[in-house]
Parts: sequence; C-alpha cells; structure tokens
Amino acid sequence: MIIKPTMIAQIYQPTLIVNTRSSKMPQLTLCIESFDFILQSSYLMEQFKLFATKDFSVENVLFYQRCLKFRQIAEEGTGSCVLAETFDIYDVFIAYDT
Repeated sequence: MIIKPTMIAQIYQPTLIVNTRSSKMPQLTLCIESFDFILQSSYLMEQFKLFATKDFSVENVLFYQRCLKFRQIAEEGTGSCVLAETFDIYDVFIAYDT
C-alpha cells in the first residue's frame, strides 16, 4: 500500500499509534485517510520524501508538492504567475531533454 513506506521508514507498526513530535497524531493504518494525513503533516511528508529518495521515486512527491503550489498560485496569483508556474512545472517534470 502507499502508506506503508512512510510507516516502515519511521519503524511504525501498521496498527500502533504513531509517536512523533505531535501528541495529536492519529493512528496510522494502511488506508487512504492515513495517506491524506501524511500529506497534511509536514514532518511525515518529509519522512515520505526521504523514503521516496531511497526508492528512486522522489520526483512523484516533488511533483505533487508543485501541484499543490500551483493550485495556491492559481487561486491567489495573476495570470502571468500562473503561466510562469505552468511552464516551470512542464520544464522540470514533463519536458523531454534531448
């Protein structure tokens, strides 16, 4: 499952309550709700990026973060900012280097 790598990176057991810096941490399980929580938690997201780096898939996490940033720029920014961010995302993640 998608949540398991982060749990493994933190030496978590899937059914145990996670002990981190926050006492408000919910119980992580192998489900989409737990993955959503990881995406919302800056600490767990950094742990997920570390795992993805070891797994040679960190570009997926970085692309997701850029999409979140793009969404924020699209809501708050001007057309030129949105266009610049669109081209930058394309150049970094999509364009084929020849």
